[in-house]
Amino acid sequence: MPPKDWDAFQESHHRPHLVIVDLPKDSGVKARKLGLSFLERVATELRLEGPYAMSPNRTDIQVAFESDIDAKRFGDALQAKPRGKDAAWASTARCSLDRSAKRRITTSMRSAHLKLAKRPAND
Repeated sequence: MPPKDWDAFQESHHRPHLVIVDLPKDSGVKARKLGLSFLERVATELRLEGPYAMSPNRTDIQVAFESDIDAKRFGDALQAKPRGKDAAWASTARCSLDRSAKRRITTSMRSAHLKLAKRPAND
């Protein structure tokens, strides 16, 4: 499912789940766009079932999910750590997205695809 508009998503979902992805401190506009594009690819590869939205900021990209399962799968792929409770969100997690994190995530997703490809067909 493609990402939805951030404002429309916020209006239609009460207390969604949030994953905050911190960008490197020296990130400019181009780095934010590349980070957003990378996160969209991760979400596509994970084949998330429910609606979600992404919002790039100066220092991070916020990703909100309707489904706790989608939020957990996305957060796990990025090795996001759960955060404390927040009145506006059902759950929150935070991680960093630097060059080494991108490499680690890409490698992990590739190996997961290879494992799935090697499974024998169910008869």
